[in-house]
Amino acid sequence: MNVTRDVITDLLPLYFSGEASDDSRTMVEEFFRQDPEFAHLAHRLSNVREKLVRDVAAPEAAIEKRALKKTREMLQARNLWAGFGIAYMLCPLLTLRHHSRWWVMFFDQPQMAFAFFMIGVLFVMLAGVFAFKLRRSGL
Repeated sequence: MNVTRDVITDLLPLYFSGEASDDSRTMVEEFFRQDPEFAHLAHRLSNVREKLVRDVAAPEAAIEKRALKKTREMLQARNLWAGFGIAYMLCPLLTLRHHSRWWVMFFDQPQMAFAFFMIGVLFVMLAGVFAFKLRRSGL
């Protein structure tokens, strides 16, 4: 069977990690004997890969904990501002009964209704800023 460099290149990660089957390991070693230049190159790349894996340290638990806390705070802030925004945007529909008369903010106090609605829009926009920050960070 004619084995090409591409096939061996596909097997190299398994071979160097020790997860290759006996047959695959034998095939790679036989190819290395037939092509010593490729074997030398493959071993050099394996050494570089091992060094890179060793040099990349796992993130500290404190960093992960801080990131989780920051994410939780941002989610809470987003939800809080969205809740305030929805509440203020619904205030113009507020209906109350005063003595024997019904009072609707939208009809009886349109300026106040508009002000409440615009405050609600601002709060929703602030919630959108937090949502954008969360989405941009990949969460």
